[in-house]
Amino acid sequence: MPLHPQAKEVIEATRALGLPPNRTVSRTEAGAAAAGAQAAVQIRQLQAIPQDWHHDEPSSAPDPAGLEWLAVRFEQDYPADAPAAYVFPDPEGTVTALWKIGDEIQVEVEFNLSTRTAERWIHHLSSLTAQHEILDLKTPNAVRDIGAKNTELATAGR
Repeated sequence: MPLHPQAKEVIEATRALGLPPNRTVSRTEAGAAAAGAQAAVQIRQLQAIPQDWHHDEPSSAPDPAGLEWLAVRFEQDYPADAPAAYVFPDPEGTVTALWKIGDEIQVEVEFNLSTRTAERWIHHLSSLTAQHEILDLKTPNAVRDIGAKNTELATAGR
């Protein structure tokens, strides 16, 4: 029976990161790098997007070199215990990561690959309010700090 393409992709991403096969580590150890690796896989998939990909408006494809830079940052810096992101492209050539943290909080970070900055919105769904800030991704711990804040929000919401 052939291997499912998504399973093959996960195996290849695990090998590319130099991680041991899941069968050789505990469940906790296997999940330790999962969130950052998962985001990196999603980010790298965006390299296949063509120019004018959006069906409703003119759109730019994200910069492949910028995508690789961001993928590596997630692999190396995103905390093991942080919530996993859903990553998608924006018509302007930026990339957005979205985290749904419990029923009350949604975190949205739009990554500008050319300026190496990001805008973060923390949406409080019950009160319909949001916090906004600009992040400098050139600082060494920027991606780690995004994950740490998401973990803090998840812990506070329990």
